[in-house]
Amino acid sequence: MFKDVKGDFNRSFISGVFLTTLFLLAHIFIPFLGIFISLITPLPILFYYQKLGRLPGIFISFAASIVAISLLRLFKTQLGVFFIVEFGIIGLTLSEMLRKNLSIEKTVLYSVFIILGTGTVLFYLYSAINFVSPWTFIVQQINEKVNQTVNLSNELGMSAEQLKLLEAYSQNLANFLVRSFPSFAVVGMVFIIWINLMMAKMVYKILKLEFPDFGDLSRWKAPDVLVWGIIVSGLLLLSRVLILKNIGLNILIVFLCVFFFQGMAIVSYFFHKKSVPVILRGLGYMLIVFQQIFLFIVIGLGLFDVWADFRRLKKQKLS
Repeated sequence: MFKDVKGDFNRSFISGVFLTTLFLLAHIFIPFLGIFISLITPLPILFYYQKLGRLPGIFISFAASIVAISLLRLFKTQLGVFFIVEFGIIGLTLSEMLRKNLSIEKTVLYSVFIILGTGTVLFYLYSAINFVSPWTFIVQQINEKVNQTVNLSNELGMSAEQLKLLEAYSQNLANFLVRSFPSFAVVGMVFIIWINLMMAKMVYKILKLEFPDFGDLSRWKAPDVLVWGIIVSGLLLLSRVLILKNIGLNILIVFLCVFFFQGMAIVSYFFHKKSVPVILRGLGYMLIVFQQIFLFIVIGLGLFDVWADFRRLKKQKLS
């Protein structure tokens, strides 16, 4: 009996290392689809951390990271190493947060603080060891990625006139991404955490594992006072001082993210209330993600919900 239990544990441990390594390297070995798989890279860590316990979960994360980094030496890329380390930290941090049964707000906020804090320290250590300015490195990487997009368009046979317009646009895009990098780092991390929490909830439910009760997230609402973040950031954007403009831009992006999630909660609430079929819900969510106009509509819903109270939550509280 004990041999069977030990055998099951060993099999789970080995499969955990294999699956986690596969997810960590998906963005390199699986073109296009690997980008989407990479977003849920922490998911195997979450699963095995919950199934086998804290210590085995940590060992699986470290073992998979070592195997993945060793394989990356064949490709001689440093960026892949950063990705593996960062997503390993995300997986372990989220796993620990889920064990603490915190509210959804605390789970996300604490995770963002720990992950970005740890990532920043490691990045600065790497920069110091290699005598590279952290900000210069970030700017170079953004410009490199934007230039790769332009080069790809050129290879696809875009006309000279269109290419010229794309080059002008790409330079503006690169400047915008550099100015707004801090806020996009925060927003990007929030989205990765949110995606993995929602996926983990589904996986845990199917496999009958314990998952924190975050309540009905379709009724989630940000504190009304956060609308002042939008107002203050707007005022800063009107400033003639560049650094104040940049601060205002970053504050605006972060608070728009908050109201986006409130808007998504509203959409989810009415999907459920009107008994919209699952397939149509999925199509609706895809439109929101891939079509900018719907994205901004959802943000607008979340923002104006402060006054409109679309779900009548304030009335229900009073009654």
